[in-house]
Amino acid sequence: MNLISPVILCGGSGTRLSPLTNKKNPKQFIRIHGSSLFSQTLARIQRVKAKLRLGRIYIITTSDYLDEVIYNIQHITSDNRPRIIIEPSSKNTFYSITSASVLIANEIKNRSLLFLPCDQLILKENLFIKSIQNAINSLKETDLVVFGKKPTHPSADFGYIHINKTSKKLLRFYEKPKIDTAKKYVSSGAFWNMGMVFSNTAALNRTLEQHYSSFVNKIRKTTKKLKNNNLIIDKSAYKGLRRKSFDTEVLSRHQDLNMNLKMVNLMSDWADLGSWKSLIKFLIDFNKSKTLQKTYKKVHNYTKPSDLDFRFVVNKKNKAYFLFSDKYIFHGLFIDKFVLNETHITDIYSRKHHMKKPWGSHKTIFDYGGYKIKILEINSQQSISLQYHNHRDENWLVVKGKGIIQKGNRFYDLSENETIQINAGTRHKVKNVKDVKLKILELQSGSVLSEKDIVRIQDDYGRT
Repeated sequence: MNLISPVILCGGSGTRLSPLTNKKNPKQFIRIHGSSLFSQTLARIQRVKAKLRLGRIYIITTSDYLDEVIYNIQHITSDNRPRIIIEPSSKNTFYSITSASVLIANEIKNRSLLFLPCDQLILKENLFIKSIQNAINSLKETDLVVFGKKPTHPSADFGYIHINKTSKKLLRFYEKPKIDTAKKYVSSGAFWNMGMVFSNTAALNRTLEQHYSSFVNKIRKTTKKLKNNNLIIDKSAYKGLRRKSFDTEVLSRHQDLNMNLKMVNLMSDWADLGSWKSLIKFLIDFNKSKTLQKTYKKVHNYTKPSDLDFRFVVNKKNKAYFLFSDKYIFHGLFIDKFVLNETHITDIYSRKHHMKKPWGSHKTIFDYGGYKIKILEINSQQSISLQYHNHRDENWLVVKGKGIIQKGNRFYDLSENETIQINAGTRHKVKNVKDVKLKILELQSGSVLSEKDIVRIQDDYGRT
């Protein structure tokens, strides 16, 4: 078998988890339980490289993400440090894979390349390694190997693969379909496309040179080697290009291109986390599953906080709300651990509805469809009035600090991550008993959500 080098694809536009992600901070760089998906991918591939004796790792990325990539590889010794191929801009996977395949082959002949996305979550690493070993064996008798996985449910978030069940040869590839079509694919035995490609580089490059010669020639002519041995592609090579995926340009057309493809089954647990639906489901499953937590901690050994640490706020009449790192609110229809639609993702810090009160302040971060969410900040040893509401219920989540809550004639000590439900007509009050500010996330639901629906019974500031 020719020497194999893993190539980590680190592009992306940062739009799939907006506003949590953006062009400058795409999905692969947000921290999930302590480390980013990119750093998890890099660490995983380093372990795979050692166990399977693979060649040097390559990373293809854009100038926008170069600083982040360099930061994540600087701890690796220079002899083993991944080489970086720098694209002038992100034009999707076809151009990334083509550029990497051509440029690596220019330096080292007869090398096979394992292209891997940098934003997937993979557990049960031993099964992942076994899947790669199966792909190595399959590549001996074909041009390209793709990785598929048996669907757990119909989804419009993935492409689908139909194979010959005996030979495992790829018959048809389908881009992300509508949900009704996805149901048909699943019932017919199709597999999800995992976005991983293992190439016989000589065969792939012959095809690329034959059908995309103009782009291949531009890459060869305009790419320069930097002093650190990284490669940088001149922006003229990408000028005027429209975004194209490798799936549509090569996989879907493999018969027209006269390429042989096989599929191997990805046996490890896997999650794309490419939408708020899949992200929410993973985080809920993670919080509830001790086995998943144990497996994740064993693989990633995380200790740092997460950009995606979340608190479940309320699930009322199938409407769910989540608070992410005190910065984002997720709101969607949520039934049986599955998000049916994503109606609102709100950036708390972008909202201006801030109001000072004698006891502290509050700001509205969400107000839509009979629901309002506020952040209450109560100063040390201060309290809101004893009050009730005629037209709304409230759910309180203590985000920071400790407070004494009066509800009816009973008193409760609430600390961080503890909640209490207050129904319409119930007298209530909260006092901050600590020296630091008490921060409470308040979810209101009802027909009247204005300040007019406050009936004060007793107040320390003379407002009754």
